[in-house]
Amino acid sequence: MTTMSTTETVTVPPSTETVAVSPPTVVEFIPTVNPNHKLFTRGADHKYGDFRDDLIRDGFAVVKGAIPRERADGYAAEMYSFLEDLYVVFLICAP
Repeated sequence: MTTMSTTETVTVPPSTETVAVSPPTVVEFIPTVNPNHKLFTRGADHKYGDFRDDLIRDGFAVVKGAIPRERADGYAAEMYSFLEDLYVVFLICAP
């Protein structure tokens, strides 16, 4: 069995090689309503008067009170922390 210490330092010399990087391909996903699903038994053209209308029109629905406020605040704090970390990485990596 081989074990590796987590305190080892590996030095890699800087590369002088130029690498061409192409931009990523972006594919837009537009969801469609599955008329066979039980949630939409009356079809996509029917007006339900609840969250399903938003789901069909916008692709998402906001359901108030679905999770407690404290948990939602925690999720928001995690999101802002992630975005702040991402911004710092962007500043470091930006040319």
